[in-house]
Amino acid sequence: MNQNRDFHVVIRKDAQEKQYTRSAVELFYVVSGSCDLTVREEQYSMKQGDMILVNAMEPHSYRAEDILGILEIEYRAILLTAPDSDCIFFLNTVREKNGACENIRNLLQEMVWLEAEGDGRRECRIYRDFYELMDILYLHFRAKASPKAGDDSKIPDDRKLQQIIAYVHSHYRETISLSRLAGDMYVSTSTLSRFFKKMTNCYFADYVNQVRLTYALGEVQYTGKNFTSIAAECGFSNASTFNRLFRENYGMSPKAYRQQAQENKGPVTQDEAKLRRELAGQLKPGPEPSSAPDSRIDITVDTVSSRIIRMPFRRVATIGSMSELTRTNVQHHLLYAVKELHMTHVRIWSVFTKDLQVTDGRTIGVYNYNSIDPVLDMLVENHLGVYFDFGRRPDMAVRSPDAAVYHEDSAVRFVSRRAWEALLEDFVQHLVRRYGIEEVRGWVFDFNRDPSYKGGCAYSDDPEHTFHDVWKHAYRTIRQYIPGAKIGGPVGLPNSPRNELSEFLRDAVQENCVPDFLSVVMFPYTPTADYQSFSRLPEPGFEEHMFQNLKAMLESQGLEDLPVCVSDWNLTLSNRNLINDSCYRGVYFASLAALMIRNVQAVSIWVISDWVSNHYDSRNILNGGSGLLTRDSIRKPAWFALQFMCRLGNEFLYGDPRLVVTRRGQDDYMILASNCPHFDVSYYLSREDEIRAEDVDGVVMPGERQVIRLLLTGLAEGSNYIIKSRSVSRQHGSVLDEWKRFRCEYQLESADIKYLREICVPHMELERSTAKGGRLEVKIPLEPQEFRLLHIYRGG
Repeated sequence: MNQNRDFHVVIRKDAQEKQYTRSAVELFYVVSGSCDLTVREEQYSMKQGDMILVNAMEPHSYRAEDILGILEIEYRAILLTAPDSDCIFFLNTVREKNGACENIRNLLQEMVWLEAEGDGRRECRIYRDFYELMDILYLHFRAKASPKAGDDSKIPDDRKLQQIIAYVHSHYRETISLSRLAGDMYVSTSTLSRFFKKMTNCYFADYVNQVRLTYALGEVQYTGKNFTSIAAECGFSNASTFNRLFRENYGMSPKAYRQQAQENKGPVTQDEAKLRRELAGQLKPGPEPSSAPDSRIDITVDTVSSRIIRMPFRRVATIGSMSELTRTNVQHHLLYAVKELHMTHVRIWSVFTKDLQVTDGRTIGVYNYNSIDPVLDMLVENHLGVYFDFGRRPDMAVRSPDAAVYHEDSAVRFVSRRAWEALLEDFVQHLVRRYGIEEVRGWVFDFNRDPSYKGGCAYSDDPEHTFHDVWKHAYRTIRQYIPGAKIGGPVGLPNSPRNELSEFLRDAVQENCVPDFLSVVMFPYTPTADYQSFSRLPEPGFEEHMFQNLKAMLESQGLEDLPVCVSDWNLTLSNRNLINDSCYRGVYFASLAALMIRNVQAVSIWVISDWVSNHYDSRNILNGGSGLLTRDSIRKPAWFALQFMCRLGNEFLYGDPRLVVTRRGQDDYMILASNCPHFDVSYYLSREDEIRAEDVDGVVMPGERQVIRLLLTGLAEGSNYIIKSRSVSRQHGSVLDEWKRFRCEYQLESADIKYLREICVPHMELERSTAKGGRLEVKIPLEPQEFRLLHIYRGG
């Protein structure tokens, strides 16, 4: 072990330690066997490959069966490399895993191997691994910054402890005053002293001496400085105090320690040599990381067998409330979207709001549709079907699930069940009179009871007017006046703790009013039982798990053939989360294309335009809005993801999270490829609206470059093919990354906006290839967060 580093790799076999604390950060890694690690009062049973990080001065103990690796990171290394001084890391693979854990594990494994080999010529390599590991820790496992000074009541105990540790390490050369530190932390000296003893089981003065001795030890061992100078430089009051404390801790004087360090320690013991040989053989890595090949994925697809599907992406464009569509800029974005994406229906919610002045919610039989009719006229004139989402939705923009930018309940309050039912009947008849039965029978009517909307989802003030009453009346009314129209509901949560979807279907079966489709929303959140708060789900594969639950629920009701529609789909509920503007959102959608194709009849991404969440705080060209288009009509990566999915063919050949292969005609193939890393733990520790443009890199796993080797078989021998590729990545087509190159300036000129609008487009490539033996090989390179659409067709 090289003691001259700011970090040390320690290898233990069948070892144990009773409870202790260290000024260093310790990262435990089970090389083989198992380890029982206790941190404070919590015990963890670690297996091979598990890792747990113990922060500085956390009391802990361990018992290892077989081989344990410990990376000891001296606190001075934290201070040298940390962007802020009081760092707390959360890394515990027993409790929670994410993609960055594998990167840490690979680096630890190589560092243990390098230590076991004991090859001094590779010292640069172990330093490289260490700094790469620290970079990943800071990006993906560091807790968010603490509150400002003076707000001590909001600072967690772990953060307070790290502030004390950082202070001592930063000022160990000086006279350290506990009273001054207490003043800086806005507590009394006695309170701070008791707190430190409680957290570390160590007195503050003893800890200060330990830190000073740690720094002095390196000076004694690796320099020729006289001991009086070392004592003064490391903060000791005098040389005699330093000598006494050194002897008490290390069992000899500084002079004797230096002499021993300079002497040859003799040969490595047989047991140590055996352990090193065992580890060197067991952990020896492959090629150097710099020369290692890209991750290669081989996929073979037989073009002879396929199945006809109806692509779910080219159907519904969600625009927002009816009131939004009265605005020219929103209409412009909608018409541009449906033209470019070939959508057939426009989804509108909040049909009856106060500003549209249809009714006062009390008067029965007299209604004013003068504000609604021009909107519907515009849609009909552009050959668009209408997808109504009835029910109460507030006019709002969300910062995070528990905080809103604004929240206004603009829905008309119907005083009674009769008031609501009379309006619905009249409105349905009005649609038939104005647009004709042939037109409106192609429209969609959805009735939502999503309880996640704050303020409730009741259709009237009558407490006995249940959603089931709403559904029965609406179903029979629409069936009577518009036979053939599609009727769905209840726009519910697949992971609802109250099982509203199952309850809705059970009642619908009993009353013989089963919907034409089941409509659900798909966001990776989980609600509390009272729906008062939502938390983000770090579970990879959340969407697939939800579809499995839906399938089981439908089968239990005898409705396994009932189509499912995802009416709102996004990876965040927030309208102020810059992930919405990033390349990551686009690759997220692309990676789930196959899942949606297999499970839903229609899916609508939430939403078309950033205008629907425009507010006083929307001064930048990007504000984390959930639109596919910015207010300045710049297409986001999510726009291109939907565009690519809409261009897939109707003959499905293959699909997984990395690749979707379809055919849209004879020898005409459309292929969607994606490389989607996961969020890391720092994303879930951050408020969504506090993620800045420069933070987006840190909340997504680094990922690795992939090369998909696609082999298409069953083609005509010797046929020539043209391969066109359109790709979106952080280098091409990402408005957030381009805006970052503008230093996130908010006062951009019209020429700058035009430049961004023109440059934020997919990168295009073209090549030719020949099918040999009826087989065509296509190599698809993908950077992390990149997605590609390939068009392969016969050429001359």
